[in-house]
Amino acid sequence: MKYLFLLLLIACICTASFSQNKPKVWIYSDMSDKTIPGTNSEGTVNDPDDISAMAGYLLMCNEFNTLGIVITSTHRSEHKTSGDQAKWAAGYFGLAFSKDLPALQLNIGGYPDTVIFQQSCIKVSGEKFSNSANYTDLTKYNTVQSLLTAAQATTDTINVLCWGSLTEPAIFVKHCLVANQSELLKRIRFIAHWTNSPLHQGTPSNPEKVANCNEDGTACSYMKDCALNGKIVYYECGAIGQHGIVSGQPKGSDYYNQYYVSQVGKLFATGKYVYNGVDHSDAATYWVLLEKWGVKLSDIASNGTNNATIEQNNENKFKAQSPAIHNELLRRAKLAVLPATSVKNVLKDATVYFNLNGGSLHVDFNSVEPGCLKIYDITGKTVHYKILENKFNVINTHNLNKGFYLVEVVQSNNRITRSLSIN
Repeated sequence: MKYLFLLLLIACICTASFSQNKPKVWIYSDMSDKTIPGTNSEGTVNDPDDISAMAGYLLMCNEFNTLGIVITSTHRSEHKTSGDQAKWAAGYFGLAFSKDLPALQLNIGGYPDTVIFQQSCIKVSGEKFSNSANYTDLTKYNTVQSLLTAAQATTDTINVLCWGSLTEPAIFVKHCLVANQSELLKRIRFIAHWTNSPLHQGTPSNPEKVANCNEDGTACSYMKDCALNGKIVYYECGAIGQHGIVSGQPKGSDYYNQYYVSQVGKLFATGKYVYNGVDHSDAATYWVLLEKWGVKLSDIASNGTNNATIEQNNENKFKAQSPAIHNELLRRAKLAVLPATSVKNVLKDATVYFNLNGGSLHVDFNSVEPGCLKIYDITGKTVHYKILENKFNVINTHNLNKGFYLVEVVQSNNRITRSLSIN
């Protein structure tokens, strides 16, 4: 038994140590509740592709150190009265993630205990970046201030993923330059989805004529000028997420229905399901950080420019790796479930099913011989004991602190032992 606890302790220590080496990520997204009606092709206010991209990120987020997620960073007038979108996200994503988390921790590990969403400071005002403003006072821009605070608190690089409007990143950059905090910008990498493409929507002569720059062209131009003049580091992905990852994906409901086994997986598959596949094109901004899925950050220029030849090459690389990317997401979706694991013939004449559901551990015990259940904390202390009834047993785990435990079902000299994560 003590060796099992030692292994769990080592796993915890390794997880904590490894988290220090994960890329630090900040996300700006124009995402909002897709039940809010709008005039786009999906009948929504904002394109729901970010919903699928966010669900994919949550499945992969053990690979990152997530510092902040800002949503509804957009200029749509409908959002003046659309309600608190952070509250929506907490229910939509947060609840799904919390249900999948125990299995993800048990089967993969390294996931954060929770994911926090912030509503953008420009959501209600619809404000766009202005070259004439100096932005020294960030009182009105709490989500820009949050990024500034995060940048001031670390000496590590922060990767700011830009999935839509560039107004908030531009305000952040302008503030740093005007407030003599340009040194902070040396620790920031902006990684943008489709704010420039000579191949798709844009043209070789006007690559900026794309959806994400048409909305706030001044902010887009400011960011690109700063990058070109060496004031910021700006990686322009172009359309490689859409025409690489999305275009190269497996097709059909038979494939994507498999994601429904997990709560987050279902959000991925249903966020924006079109043309027999999932549109999560903004995801290119985090797959490039992982360095092993076709396109690396080093494959993209760091000065905001986007050469047509390079974009085409990166598009092809992502398209070739797209089946593997989607299979990895599916693998994680399947591992995000603590199934009713059947263990037969380990205990004498017994079949035992474990399932962690919310704040309860469900144990279906079926045997002619009595058995008991014990839960140990990481020190080996027994924190729960129960004589199992020969039926479906429900054990309340609400009184257990967050952390790792061992669950044991004992019958005579036989036992089943498995790990348990409470989050």
